[in-house]
Amino acid sequence: GFIDNDLFGKLTMMRKFRHVVHHGYGFSMDWEMIHEAMCDTPSIVESFLAVVNSYLARLEDTQASN
Repeated sequence: GFIDNDLFGKLTMMRKFRHVVHHGYGFSMDWEMIHEAMCDTPSIVESFLAVVNSYLARLEDTQASN
């Protein structure tokens, strides 16, 4: 519940990319997709970390007020 649809879609794209690379489908790699994934990765990871840190901060605030 704390990841919005936009970030979820981006993480799904990264998961699919990882699946292709991990399973060695080198014969069907789309080099444009690889380049796009590599360029987008830093900002997606930053967004993910920001969302997780925000969620954890809210949990800490909730626990502190109880």
